[in-house]
Amino acid sequence: MTTIGHSLVSSSVAALCIPRFDSSKKKIIFYFVFIVLGSLPDLPIKSWGHQEYEISHNLFVLSTLIITGITFFCFWRRLLDQIGGLKVIIGGSLAILSHLLLDSMYNHGNGIAIFYPFGNGRLSLPIKCFSIVGGISNLLTFNTMKIVMIEILFFSPILLFSILIRKYFCKNKTN
Repeated sequence: MTTIGHSLVSSSVAALCIPRFDSSKKKIIFYFVFIVLGSLPDLPIKSWGHQEYEISHNLFVLSTLIITGITFFCFWRRLLDQIGGLKVIIGGSLAILSHLLLDSMYNHGNGIAIFYPFGNGRLSLPIKCFSIVGGISNLLTFNTMKIVMIEILFFSPILLFSILIRKYFCKNKTN
């Protein structure tokens, strides 16, 4: 999955979870944070990301990070209230975990070893039209543009649907 797919899905989660803000700046910051959370397993950090796929794309490691974040916000209740409460924390957690689901959709069919090193189980939900971008040298090719367009066409309606649900059905307080 490219950053486009992860960003659109994370933004969809954000649209349903973040509080309504009077300030566009606050809204942009929240969407940016959700996009970073959704891309967390791929961040180019030493001993992380695609260099250490078994670690960064691991249910146990990501769950530990989520539980640590929840614990942090439970101790700083005032900060939890300022960011929008438990709904935002749950949404951020879903944005992180959505990464595993999206990466399992690659058409290579290998899946991802989400239980490593405790089990051999792999999450594999291949969708034929989702392909892998073959490295940095292939960024500006027709195939890469095709992959990006497929992700935009597939995930943009989810974002639009989330925005419509928020607009017509979610009654959040304005912060």
